[in-house]
Amino acid sequence: MLRISAVTRAIAAIALFSLVLGIPAAANARAASGTWSAPQNLGGESYFDPGSSTAPDLVSNAAGDEALVWTSPAGLRLSIARRGGPFAPSRPVASGEPGDSIVAIDDRGDVAVAWSLNDHSITIPVPGDFDYAEYCCEHLVVATLAAGAHRFRYQQMTTPRRSLQPSSLALAANGSTLAVLYYDSPPVNSARPRELFARLGRFGHRLGRAVVLGSELNVFSMRASTGHASLLLDSAVEGDGLRDALVTQGARLAAERRVPGFFGYPLEGQSEGYDARGDFAMLASASIPTGIAWNFGTRRAGGRFRVQRLASDKSLSESERILNPAIAVSAGGETLASWIGPGLGTEVPHSLIVASARLPRGRLVQQAKIVPTPFGLGYRTTAAAIDDRGQGVIVADQADPAAAYQEGGPLVALFRSPAGRLSQPALIGRIEDVAQSQAPAVVIDAHGRGVAVWQDGRGELLARRFRSSRAPT
Repeated sequence: MLRISAVTRAIAAIALFSLVLGIPAAANARAASGTWSAPQNLGGESYFDPGSSTAPDLVSNAAGDEALVWTSPAGLRLSIARRGGPFAPSRPVASGEPGDSIVAIDDRGDVAVAWSLNDHSITIPVPGDFDYAEYCCEHLVVATLAAGAHRFRYQQMTTPRRSLQPSSLALAANGSTLAVLYYDSPPVNSARPRELFARLGRFGHRLGRAVVLGSELNVFSMRASTGHASLLLDSAVEGDGLRDALVTQGARLAAERRVPGFFGYPLEGQSEGYDARGDFAMLASASIPTGIAWNFGTRRAGGRFRVQRLASDKSLSESERILNPAIAVSAGGETLASWIGPGLGTEVPHSLIVASARLPRGRLVQQAKIVPTPFGLGYRTTAAAIDDRGQGVIVADQADPAAAYQEGGPLVALFRSPAGRLSQPALIGRIEDVAQSQAPAVVIDAHGRGVAVWQDGRGELLARRFRSSRAPT
């Protein structure tokens, strides 16, 4: 039986991209193009659980600084890149076996990191099995590092016989307020539900008292401003839908309201972003009786939601319905979105949908449906970034459903011009192990320069910087 090589499939995929977009290669290259640096290897033999935030977490600020945190066998590591330069050598944040980790950065370059810390000194029996006990508890630790400083400040939070796991971390742009959301999970033999808590405080100071937000809640988004944090929460209970909340620095829940018209089902895939005014955009999916449904929502700062219903998809199986969407919002409100859509049947299971809008009231307009080569490749995850001039980049992780278990697929990137045209895809890396790979991450500064980060199946954390064709030199 003839077996088509990965190189042949990648070449065919690039050729088919041109056909689907309907744009001649030369003309499109002039409309949107860019260059990529050589890969920067940030560390090998990292470990993480698929689907967990112990995978690399990448954030950036308005000044073009970037912060990256990840877990390695030596513990939790942090690397910072200033003003679009390469990542500095990583520094240790915590040793041992840290759990879930997340990072935030403000416009001054201050960095905060939150993670869970396993406590192996406490065990509890498992119900129905008198010969087995499991480790019980996890502490929550928050570390802050001021711009230019060399030492972290730490705060550890503990609840007896409970596991505290970070969910979201946010810094106000001016560094005035730090907010952390975390789950307080009971032991396996407890009937108590998992509860969601918030703590707020000034950067570099101790966080305030915990605020109870409720049980059976998933965090959709959080934005920190001076003295408060705005939250969007998704109930895990069918029919409850989304709800808004506002938590003040005085450790109290100031307001809460339902968000009508989005979904009455728990969300399965979501992405969101804010502009500098606090206007908000989100892209989310949910499993409904007829398949998977996608909605796009926008909201002015402090205003009401506007919901745009996107097409439902009945072709995806139950196992394919949690497909990572991506949405990026620039400081001025330019919005770029990408998600996984239906392909061309069993041979091409997935396509990549690209769309754009402008906040606060712009509708999401589909720009392209990109179908990969018919030789078995299909999209799995996406990442997106955009600047105020409309220059953007999309990174898509492909997988080969017919390949052996350890084989993954290419990591491709497309540039977007201010006029909305897409470049030819560039092969920037490869995911070697489908089971162990994570979604890529990408950020862009105000001048069309940025970085993409991903971890391949060999455990290497790689970064490649890019410059759009219109970026200043």
